[in-house]
Amino acid sequence: MSNFLDQCQSAFHKTLTGSTTDEMRLLTLAEAKRYADSHSATTVQNALKIRDFAMKRVALNDVETLGIPVIDDKQSRHHNTRPIPRFVNIQVEIMINYIIDSHRKKVIRRLKSLIFGSKAIKAWFEIYLCIFLLLDTLEFAYQWQLKYVGWAKGTVSASSSTLSES
Repeated sequence: MSNFLDQCQSAFHKTLTGSTTDEMRLLTLAEAKRYADSHSATTVQNALKIRDFAMKRVALNDVETLGIPVIDDKQSRHHNTRPIPRFVNIQVEIMINYIIDSHRKKVIRRLKSLIFGSKAIKAWFEIYLCIFLLLDTLEFAYQWQLKYVGWAKGTVSASSSTLSES
């Protein structure tokens, strides 16, 4: 699964940069991509993979539909898509999280060595790009959670008495 997703990374990047209008962010993302392409085995490459995998949301394509119709309801968050069944989506999310975690460990280990190493000043640009990508990913995750909470608003209720008494 990881090799397939690695092959799709440039397509992910193109899609994700099209989702923002902030010029500074776009330029920094483009520079991170350029840096990752021109410097092999950098922390920036792994940070880009984390960002791409974290932002990947899965939907069914026209080849494999699993018999699920396209959602026509304009009020639905799934409008014009074939949403993946909940349990399949959870399995895909778990696999993506494992992939992200392996890249996260590499990034943290390498960042520590860059920041606390003797050549930290020479590596400032790689450190900056990597931290920018990680913060950008964190911002996306936070915004996604806010959007999800908005979708789920009113669908779950729990009183404090049922949670505190056991």
